[in-house]
Amino acid sequence: MRHELKMDVRYFQDFIDGKMTAQCRYNDRCYQVGYEAVFREGQLGNGLSVPTGREALAVIKYVDLHGCQEGYVNLSLRVVGDNG
Repeated sequence: MRHELKMDVRYFQDFIDGKMTAQCRYNDRCYQVGYEAVFREGQLGNGLSVPTGREALAVIKYVDLHGCQEGYVNLSLRVVGDNG
């Protein structure tokens, strides 16, 4: 399964450089190990995320609940491709 997700411009470069390898997300998509996620970079403007055109494909390597609020999960991610 593949998920389409947004990521703020402040974090996107560190993500594709491999510096940021995990993210806490609301678990409204029943994330599972092995699922793919396409992260689209967005710049906040007028209360909306405006796409920059950059994106990265990642694989979910691990899912856990440690330290998360109810309904959230930690996703361990590995970038497998980008157009950044």
